[in-house]
Amino acid sequence: MMEGALVENGYHVLARIVAQPECDEELAAALLQLANHSLGTEHCERFEVTQQLNRPGVFWLIESFPSPVAYERHVEMAHTQRFLDETLPTLIAERCTLVLRDHDRT
Repeated sequence: MMEGALVENGYHVLARIVAQPECDEELAAALLQLANHSLGTEHCERFEVTQQLNRPGVFWLIESFPSPVAYERHVEMAHTQRFLDETLPTLIAERCTLVLRDHDRT
């Protein structure tokens, strides 16, 4: 990651999500809806939905939050819980999530 891209004291989530067969488009729409709802809150600073070019059923989410507490609040929100409880089990074959924080540069 380039230094200029670092967010001071940032808290980030990088998630790799693999769609169930034949569910690419439906999952993409659900992820974009989740991103739009999340960005409309005070907790989420960045939420990008990207799709792997050589494997269209693989999505990468890049999310940033100002603090661990903001991330926890994001996870507790109704739209996030709905996605985790309803969408995740029906459209997703595999999920791997990394939670990262910026390195203190002082």
